[in-house]
Order: sequence, then structure tokens, then C-alpha cells
Amino acid sequence: MSGTALPLTIAQRRLWLERLVDPSRFEDRLTAVWELESPVGEGALADAMAMVVRRHDALRVEIDPRQPRQHLGGEPRLRWTADGAC
Repeated sequence: MSGTALPLTIAQRRLWLERLVDPSRFEDRLTAVWELESPVGEGALADAMAMVVRRHDALRVEIDPRQPRQHLGGEPRLRWTADGAC
């Protein structure tokens, strides 16, 4: 984790405590699947998504699993798959 450590908000602390009680919980992890109807350049789409994440700090917040602190992440880490089959 990079950046200055900051305290969690009340909502973040609740999620952190719930994760401590049940590490298998996944409700706070965001995933998305989009079906695009037109062809799109994978590189252009990846660049656009990375730009959005870079622009909005809230999308780069990392919560320390060992202590109730948050850090602002650096470069976006987006995992990506392009699959023609649904």
C-alpha cells in the first residue's frame, strides 16, 4: 500500500470489522460485467477505465486488512478479460 495512512470513515470501519469477523464475505467487493453490442478497441477501453480510476480517488482507496486504516492507491490495477462468449 502506498500513500499516507488515514483513519477509516464510519462506513468503512463497519466493513472492516465485518471482514474481520467473516473473511470470506464478498458484499463489499465490486465486480461488473458489461455486454457491448458494438466492437470496441480493447486498448482504448482499458485506457478509458484507467483514466476514470485515476481521476477519482475513491476508486483507488485500499483498506489495510491488519489495522483500521486506509491508503490512497497509486496506479489503477484493473483486471480485464475480453470474451466473445456470454
